[in-house]
Order: sequence, then structure tokens, then C-alpha cells
Amino acid sequence: LSALMMLCAAAAPADEARAPIPTMLSVTAMGEATGVPDAADVSIRVEAQAPAPGDAMADVATRMTAVLAAVKAAGVADPQIQTTDVSLYPRRERLKNDEEVVYYVAASAVRVRVMDFAAIGDVLDGAVRAGASQVDGPSMVITDLEALMDVARDRAVARLFEKAERMACAAGMSLGRLTELSEQGAPAPQFKRQMMMAMDSSEARMAPPIAAGERDVNAGVSGAWELVPDASGACPAR
Repeated sequence: LSALMMLCAAAAPADEARAPIPTMLSVTAMGEATGVPDAADVSIRVEAQAPAPGDAMADVATRMTAVLAAVKAAGVADPQIQTTDVSLYPRRERLKNDEEVVYYVAASAVRVRVMDFAAIGDVLDGAVRAGASQVDGPSMVITDLEALMDVARDRAVARLFEKAERMACAAGMSLGRLTELSEQGAPAPQFKRQMMMAMDSSEARMAPPIAAGERDVNAGVSGAWELVPDASGACPAR
């Protein structure tokens, strides 16, 4: 009896070694979703220069205070305003008589998130009129981007299974055990098409019309399956 048990134990690895290696199928797929931006980011910068560093900083502080007041008057709340830069540095300039002049450049910048598209023109116009040196934007934002990405992921996974079933069928096989499912890196939201926002024509403004637009997000997924013989006969081998 012990000899028989030893024989069976010795035969087991050999049986495992003879087990066929399953045929694998690897597939990738993309899913896309489109969303309408519901906010806009505007970058506002104030710069000033003076012979003394304190004077340059004081000028910037005065002008930025006026800019922030104008932005808030346009309807932007305090939590939507964030300072992104405060700087002071010397700048040297050589005159024609070879004399070198040193003065100081001070700067301050804020990022403003505008939640109401109708107020974007007022924000831009108010900031410039209040003394902003530079205004960049607006950059359209989808605040709940993850929810939009979830839609794209769902579509990507559905497409992944559709492609896998089609490929398996074309090979006269069926999908077996799913062995791998992963998400690939997705690109940033892309601009799709414009929707012009009309400005109030009853008041002269410095800001141009604003295009809110739409944005596409893409999600990529990949999966791997074991393939098994098709028992239904619905997918004949090619």
C-alpha cells in the first residue's frame, strides 16, 4: 500500500506538467465621455517696479488689494481665490552711457475660480481696470471630473468585453476565466467644441466674449482571458 501511495505521489507532478497551457487573449479598449465645464480658472498677476524694494512691494500690495476687491465685487467668493505667487527681485539695466541702474520688481499672482460663467467677463474686466498687469485664462474646468471619468471607464470596460468576445468568437473559442483587468493612463480632458457665452451689450467692456465649450475625457482599460473551446457552436472556427 505504501509503495502504491509513493507511486501516486510521484505521478502527480508529471500529470501537472502534462496539463495544457491555456491559450490567452489580451485586449485593450478606450471609452470616452463628454462633459460641459461648470467653472473657469483665471490667473491674475500684478507687477510693479521701483528703486526701493519696499516701494515696489507697497505698489503691488495696493494694486492687488484693488484687484481682489473688483474680483469679489464680480461675485467671486473668498474660498475661490488663491494666491499662487509673491516675488521680489532686482533688475539691472545698463544705460547708453554705460551706467548701471538697479531697480526692484515686485509681483503677486492669484488664481480665481469663477463658478458662474455669466460673471467671467466682469471678473476679467474688473481685474484689468483695477490694475492687473496680466490676466491669463479663462481655463474651463469640470469640477466633478472623476464622475465623468467613471462614465468613460464604464464605456471602456463594456467595449473591452465586446472586443474580447468578438475576437474569441472569430477564433472559434469562448472566453474563459478573466485573469487580468487594469486601467491604463488616461490623457487630460480635451477641448471639443465651443458654445459662445453672450456678453451684456448694454455696457462697454474690455473683456471679449467667453466660449465655455465641452471637454472629452478618455479612459483606457486592458484585460486578459483564458480561452476555452466554444461549446455552443455559435462561433465556428476560422
